[in-house]
Amino acid sequence: MNSESHPGRQTLSGQKSIILVEDEPLVRNFFGLVLRRAGYHVFEADNADMAKAYASNGHHVDLLMTDYQMPGMNGVQLARWFRQKHPEIPVLVVTSLPDVATMDAMYHATFVCRAKPILAHELLGTVEEMFVTDAA
Repeated sequence: MNSESHPGRQTLSGQKSIILVEDEPLVRNFFGLVLRRAGYHVFEADNADMAKAYASNGHHVDLLMTDYQMPGMNGVQLARWFRQKHPEIPVLVVTSLPDVATMDAMYHATFVCRAKPILAHELLGTVEEMFVTDAA
């Protein structure tokens, strides 16, 4: 579990706020580092309950990024819960499951799916594309 010192609000520079949900610490740390270096504010959660509590506490959120396979609530269940509460906010599900194409086709209208491992520039490209698409 890790969060920036800011409570999730956009800064004066217009920084976007991302909830990152990943139960594997090394993967979570890597994704968090990549996103922070690109200028995003990142709240890291190691499970769905922690992410739900953060989102329910009035924190500003621009994107939910979640792993699929996690103990307890999986990423798709979390994405569905999140979209019910925040339908305007994009959701990115990242998974190591072998059939990402099928997942992406099944859930594309609701959220975007990407395969792990994912390179830093691919992750940033996907996130940036989601913000541009969301703004359109």
